[in-house]
This record gives sequence, C-alpha cells and structure tokens, in this order.
Amino acid sequence: MAPFDERIKDASSPYNVFSPMATGKAQLVKANVLIVDDEAGIREMFRETLEERGYSCLTAPSAEVALELLSRHAVDVLLLDILMPEMNGLTCFEYIRE
Repeated sequence: MAPFDERIKDASSPYNVFSPMATGKAQLVKANVLIVDDEAGIREMFRETLEERGYSCLTAPSAEVALELLSRHAVDVLLLDILMPEMNGLTCFEYIRE
C-alpha cells in the first residue's frame, strides 16, 4: 500500500483530505484530480494509477480543454504539464489563479 493510501491520524497532513461526519468523526475523502498533458500515454498512466487507488479523475489533452473542465467541475488537485503546444502549463496556471 502506498503511503498516501494509508489513513493518517493527523488531520493537518497534506496527504489527506478529511470530511466531518454527523458523528463528529473524520472520514478519509479521495481528491478529485484533473490531469492535463498533451501526451495521451502520460495522461492515461496517471489516470489509471490514481483511479486504481480510488481517486476520481478528469483528463484534458490541452490547457484550453483544462480551463473548460475547470469551469464546470470542482477539482482538488491539478497535475499540469508545463511544455504543451499552443497554451503552455504556466500560462494556463496564470488563468486559473485569476
């Protein structure tokens, strides 16, 4: 089991997102991940690996598609390739920050 799959008792850990339950206990919640890469093989490798561990994934082949997806979906984690044609990852990140 990978370290990020194990339940960590410290709620301040960057590896877990906790959601309060009605009983007052914390429950581990897997993050929604957006994977942005112009290379299909890399996108699929990340998607398969994360989905096997229970994460919900969206994929985008370009920064433009990623911005469109972000306007319609809540995302907790963004895996963003920097070197892409047309709009690169750094420019995309600047749009997201605005």
